[in-house]
Amino acid sequence: MLRVALFASLCLAAISPCFADAGAADSHHEGHPSESAGKVHFAVSCSTVQADFDRALAMLHSFWYEKAQQHFDAITKWDPACAMAWWGLAMTNWHPLWDRPNAQALAHGRDALANARSASEISPRERAFIQALGAFYTTDGDYLARAHAYERAMARVHATYPADKTYAREKQSAQLLNGVLAREPDHPGALHYLIHAYNSPPLAHYALAAARTYARIAPSVPHAQHMPSHIFVRLGLWQETIASNQAAEAAAKRFAAEMRLPGAWDEQLHAMDYLGYAWLQRGDDAPATQVQDQVRAIKHANPENFKVAYAYAAIPARAMRSSSGSGP
Repeated sequence: MLRVALFASLCLAAISPCFADAGAADSHHEGHPSESAGKVHFAVSCSTVQADFDRALAMLHSFWYEKAQQHFDAITKWDPACAMAWWGLAMTNWHPLWDRPNAQALAHGRDALANARSASEISPRERAFIQALGAFYTTDGDYLARAHAYERAMARVHATYPADKTYAREKQSAQLLNGVLAREPDHPGALHYLIHAYNSPPLAHYALAAARTYARIAPSVPHAQHMPSHIFVRLGLWQETIASNQAAEAAAKRFAAEMRLPGAWDEQLHAMDYLGYAWLQRGDDAPATQVQDQVRAIKHANPENFKVAYAYAAIPARAMRSSSGSGP
């Protein structure tokens, strides 16, 4: 729960300054049609790559770190002076909900921030974002201390560059995000983080519309197809949970094939975890057993992390409890 609470607080601190401008411009590099990831606009000094930056940021908001990294990296090659492209690269090396960056990821993040600080296309607002992220990538302090330092730094950025202004923290975050959605109803970050804010049984019904919208506006993003099922599970909407994770699994397989990953991508395992659970909740043992057999047939996963380990353990464990009459 500490990891989730920290992630929620980081989202609250980080998201609000990002919406000074409504809408997203069309890219001068026409994106592949399989990369629809929602609409977001964060005005940057390197205006010639504005639309490319917006696309990369939309992917980052949906935890598609691999694709976001590709796009931010391409921008740095197209325009090395673009400070915020280097900031984006540093952001893709930190996955606060899933794991802690290893030494290599931290080194990559620090290198990217060093390039960001020395880049010529940078505004005071952008420098504030870069300095705030530097609070995490510093070599001082343990992981949680650095994460909380980033949270505090981003709170100061929000106070300096405001865009708008129990479950108290979750409700505070949701109020901010709903304000964004009133102006930008297809914003992937706002929809995604609203689902996280309301991802508990007492609050889940508030996020039902956002859950359905998120999957619709970002059809290419595996995590965007899966994430709505967090709300569907809380509300017992098992058929929607199944459809959500079938789409997420298919999208994850497409991405793994595109990237030629050596093994199943972790998002595929995560979707299968929810899919098997939903089939069991419906009392459909045959498709639940199919999911279990498919997971057992997967010999390698990439990356090997908490999501993967949980899926490998939970899917067969739930199936055994169901077959014994104990329930999932």
